[in-house]
Amino acid sequence: MKTEFIIPSFIYLYDENIISEIDISSFVEFLQKYFPFSIIRFRKSFLNYWIPRSKWKGGNLTKIAFRLAQTRINQIEIQKVTTTIPLPEEVDFEQSFLLGNKRNPKRVIYDACRVIAIYSELFDREELNLDHCHLVLTDRLLGVWGKEERRYQIKGVVFGNPTLISISGILERLSQLKRFEEENEQNMGRTERGSCDKTEQLQEIVKGHMLQALFYYITGNPFCSNRNCCLFEDRSQEDIIHAQLKVESDLCPFHHQMIEDLLVKTSFQAF
Repeated sequence: MKTEFIIPSFIYLYDENIISEIDISSFVEFLQKYFPFSIIRFRKSFLNYWIPRSKWKGGNLTKIAFRLAQTRINQIEIQKVTTTIPLPEEVDFEQSFLLGNKRNPKRVIYDACRVIAIYSELFDREELNLDHCHLVLTDRLLGVWGKEERRYQIKGVVFGNPTLISISGILERLSQLKRFEEENEQNMGRTERGSCDKTEQLQEIVKGHMLQALFYYITGNPFCSNRNCCLFEDRSQEDIIHAQLKVESDLCPFHHQMIEDLLVKTSFQAF
């Protein structure tokens, strides 16, 4: 039986204390180019938007701050399998962060799967389905437990409902990339660098993660094996370098055709 793929009718972007250099409006225009029949809306903060609307009995700022503090990872080599009582200052910080008064301190890592679980409890039932795609741009540093590595891995994107795109995680990878390039240049005696600045690289990586998130919602598979496709999952430093040297995010011919076919289907359903 053939799987039925459907483009979400609504795509929501949320901004959680991300850096001012990020141009949110460019992301709306970017997604509208690929999904012209979807309604794309920008909402300032996921939690500030949903907590007042939540039917969940624990849906207030203090309780959410407490639960988010519980998702902090204290030791990246130990998987967080039990719920711990956070320190009062950790809860206070989370509450200030939710109010937009503080930024995420460096090296504080959160268990991404637990954060997504908390966020998903706040959804209204009307938007808790595959016709509504929620993308949260956050300043939180997100970690996912790696079974092979036996430690938490910092991620730039973690797929779910909602999908979390970590600006801090992307910047962490860019910093690692810079160190990798500098070491290679010293070893190889080279001094040339890629032409893209950090802000431009950041914008393009976020765009790629957004498209990955959309394909995750649509097909269940966010990745592509083609290195020239922005859905390609970059695993090595060489992969990251290859991805960053591209001028702008774009799909491979296969995924372009898939979107075109779905758009044709969507246009017929609209009439």
